[in-house]
Amino acid sequence: MEKLVSDYFEKSVKGLGVCNAIRDGIEQIRQLQAIGNNIVAPKNSEIIATNGLAVVVYTMSNVFLFVMWAFEGDLWD
Repeated sequence: MEKLVSDYFEKSVKGLGVCNAIRDGIEQIRQLQAIGNNIVAPKNSEIIATNGLAVVVYTMSNVFLFVMWAFEGDLWD
């Protein structure tokens, strides 16, 4: 009986671990899509007003988003 209770407890903990991993993965995907939706290409007037700095910021934002996506699983393990 004690072994059955111990096995049940171990399997329950593993099951909760799987559920938490799935929930965390879904949350990361939501965050990345939210960040990606907020990156907008600069308008011509913004490029001129910032002497091209807006293009650099836009490019680096896309690079940063790609790096976060590429290393998504590695960073959180």
